[in-house]
Amino acid sequence: MNPLQTKIARSLLENLLQNPQIQEQTLANTTSYQDIEYSMANTGQFVSIGQHKHIELEDAKSKTKNLDWTFRKNGISFINNKTGENLFLSRMEYDKWYADTPIRIPSYEGFFWTSFVDLNTMERLLDSFFAEDDWFSVTHWSESPGPFEEVSNPGGYLND
Repeated sequence: MNPLQTKIARSLLENLLQNPQIQEQTLANTTSYQDIEYSMANTGQFVSIGQHKHIELEDAKSKTKNLDWTFRKNGISFINNKTGENLFLSRMEYDKWYADTPIRIPSYEGFFWTSFVDLNTMERLLDSFFAEDDWFSVTHWSESPGPFEEVSNPGGYLND
């Protein structure tokens, strides 16, 4: 940063610290809006993709934690309209979620990257997905043709 830029930045910071109202407005303007919609199937709850319901991170975590694993085809899907990325999560057991995302290579159209994750990893996935960080690196992914094609794995994916 050149001396003039440093002086301007310092002046802006001083103004922000002296005037809380400006600070609140600046924070509101710099907080990026997450254009993330969700759809969900859970016991007693259904949100279709056509409803275009937006969701924030904390609500996404809560809804994902509260998926009923006794409801066979439970799940919640997140679509980031800004990046075009998708993340689907289904709760398999108390501390086991199935995650998938489409493989974005034309020759693999219709195939998914899949993973089985615990609560901590599921939350890190959502944190990174909503922050538009490298969420794909949070877990190890495998190739699979679809979300409900024998996802129970008798040996247990988390115990490998």
